[in-house]
Amino acid sequence: MRLKLLFVIGTVSGYLLGARAGRSKYEQIRTRASEAWNVPRVQKIVTETQEFLKENAPIIADKVAEGTKIASEKFAESVTIASTSVSEGTKVTVSGAKDAAEKVAGTAREVGGKVAEAARSVAARVAGASAGADRNDAADAADTDSTDGRAGSTEPRPL
Repeated sequence: MRLKLLFVIGTVSGYLLGARAGRSKYEQIRTRASEAWNVPRVQKIVTETQEFLKENAPIIADKVAEGTKIASEKFAESVTIASTSVSEGTKVTVSGAKDAAEKVAGTAREVGGKVAEAARSVAARVAGASAGADRNDAADAADTDSTDGRAGSTEPRPL
């Protein structure tokens, strides 16, 4: 109940603050975001990230398939043994499940490390690309009047 109340308060606050800023501010933010997305360096990083994921997707699929195959083999083996001895079958099942879980966990750690490394690389590149966009924003801000964000305006900014 507490979380629902916080969610409703956050939603109402966001709506009121957004409505206060108005459509023109929304359009300005949308235009800037579009300009930043279309920067050639950003698009290059997006393309490189997509290529990285396409190249590594088969590796991930192979590792998962290998883990699944091992798990199913161990399970089948366990069923055969369990038919002769429930006690022995339980031990083998547990052992097989542990082996399969360890292999799948190792694969997940390996893939997670590669994805984290790629994410850090992309984040660093995007930060470098957005730094150039921030310098352009600072130059634009210097050209505008501080009352309402429009150059040459002397009217006070509405609340």
